[in-house]
Amino acid sequence: MSHVSVLEIVFKHQFGKFPLPASPSKLLPTLAKKHHLESLPISVGAIFEVESLPLLHRDPFDRLLIGQALSENYTLVTPDPLIQQYPVSVLWI
Repeated sequence: MSHVSVLEIVFKHQFGKFPLPASPSKLLPTLAKKHHLESLPISVGAIFEVESLPLLHRDPFDRLLIGQALSENYTLVTPDPLIQQYPVSVLWI
């Protein structure tokens, strides 16, 4: 679970855009443990990868996730068609 996603969830929850049954600081570690998710810190290389991305998507969190996926050779799990336009591996079931 990318630290970028954790930050986005915290912000959205704080601003009332993402209601959760508990605070992100309580809920996310529990869910990560339950689903065997590893913590993925964002590297400076992933941040610099964003610099070379075309401006197809203006959401800064999504752009960071794309940069992280590209720099670390990860697959993103998303239904977002804009993200699927980038040269990044995407999975959605």
